[in-house]
Amino acid sequence: MKQLLIFALALLTASFTTDETQQATVKKVSGKYVFYYNEPVQPYETVFTFTTTYPALKKGHCYTIAGTADLLMRSAMTEAGAQAKQFDAIIITHGQRDLAVKFKTDTIINNLAVVEKTQSKSVFTFCEPVKQYDVVESIKVRRGDPITGECRQQHKIVEMTLKDAEKSAKKGKSYDAIIQSDNENHLSIKFK
Repeated sequence: MKQLLIFALALLTASFTTDETQQATVKKVSGKYVFYYNEPVQPYETVFTFTTTYPALKKGHCYTIAGTADLLMRSAMTEAGAQAKQFDAIIITHGQRDLAVKFKTDTIINNLAVVEKTQSKSVFTFCEPVKQYDVVESIKVRRGDPITGECRQQHKIVEMTLKDAEKSAKKGKSYDAIIQSDNENHLSIKFK
């Protein structure tokens, strides 16, 4: 009961500090939370930063979002072992180095996040919106370029998904946000 009260209080606090359509719950990899292009609601401190070298894949094969999260978590765990440091989660950023963080409070709601907006639309990557929604449509965007075989950067996939969603919006299929899928079928959604 106490944990439920703490969760409700944190959700209420997050509601006052961010747009409700930007709130999400993140997933875990190897027992630790992964904030993929989103920010924890709970206060945290950076334990260390790390970078990852991506093993080469065959041409035309690209890392999925979950595959990238798994690879980055393994890198963080290797780095944590080398430095003998404990962490609760990783934050995958757009920068050169990602973050391993420790939450300042010990609650059950450490998975609550605020997602980024791109072109004024919330983008949910490796997380699920807190607010209920309806799916407007599924939008197929390949991770690999069909002509060159090169893998697209995640920000390019987001741009392409938003571009297709905007085309549909002009035809009457309005949407509030997109959810990046681990496969090639991303979703445009409308909040209830």
